[in-house]
Amino acid sequence: MNIKVNESFIKFIYILLTSWVLVFPSWSVADTVQTNEELKQYISASMDQLVFKLKAHKAEYKSDADLFYHDLNIELSKVIDFKRIALKVMGKYGRKSSKEQRLQFISVFKSSLYQTYAQVLLDNNEVEIAVVNATLNPRNAKKAKVNIEIKSAGGSQYDVSYALHKGKDQTYRIENIVVMGINLGLAYKERFQQQVKVNKGNIKAVIENWTFEGAAA
Repeated sequence: MNIKVNESFIKFIYILLTSWVLVFPSWSVADTVQTNEELKQYISASMDQLVFKLKAHKAEYKSDADLFYHDLNIELSKVIDFKRIALKVMGKYGRKSSKEQRLQFISVFKSSLYQTYAQVLLDNNEVEIAVVNATLNPRNAKKAKVNIEIKSAGGSQYDVSYALHKGKDQTYRIENIVVMGINLGLAYKERFQQQVKVNKGNIKAVIENWTFEGAAA
């Protein structure tokens, strides 16, 4: 899959980032959830509080970008397994790279995302988000899935699906996202592989030149 940067895709990324911020629950609490309905109710109940948090600090964040990136990193790291996602994006090249290169890519992957779309997040409010369903995997206690429906002010509707993985700390975190049928994990993995070929196997060059926006080209 080769995703082109266009207006529709930028909207996908915007609603993706927005929904990350609005679904900021402490997934460790969800460890006590025993049924799908309990998980759905728990996630839904978290939204109002988190929307309030973003709005309450919006003016402060707009005047202090460093503070926003700092807080965004803290909050998103609670619910997104950046290490797991980034290493999946690197694929076989993650095993060929050094520990330092893997750590560098995890950092680059996060920071490029924040810097590219943070302002879009701060400038937009008119989005409605609803949890459609949440499903605990009956065959694997470490897996769960959450489907979210997002409606824009213009009436457009988007479907976002999160794949969750429970880590050693018993906390559920996002390990992949599918937006309108686009599997972002697979798309970025393909992009990484393409860039390794373009750079003739120079993994270091791929990492140093990676940008979130460019990764969607």
